[in-house]
Amino acid sequence: MWYIIRKPGNIDEEKVCEKCRQAIPKQLAPEIFVPKYEVMKKRQGSWEIELDILYPGYIFLDSESPKELLNYLEKIPIDIDNHSCGEYNVTNL
Repeated sequence: MWYIIRKPGNIDEEKVCEKCRQAIPKQLAPEIFVPKYEVMKKRQGSWEIELDILYPGYIFLDSESPKELLNYLEKIPIDIDNHSCGEYNVTNL
């Protein structure tokens, strides 16, 4: 099943995604990613392809064990720049 995590605070999605990849065994969540899309932007008169985040603030995971997944997510340390506290919110898609 697919799950989404709403990341806490002003933390970069890629940073949270990488911490999840390091902390969660590949067998438990084989796919952990931030969905992106290509967009054309004009800079100094020429068009360039850039990647933008499709759903800002969300990380996607594939797992068949939601309870075990949540146990691992609760153990992931998060560095929050503004010293506020945040929680993971996991939703089944």
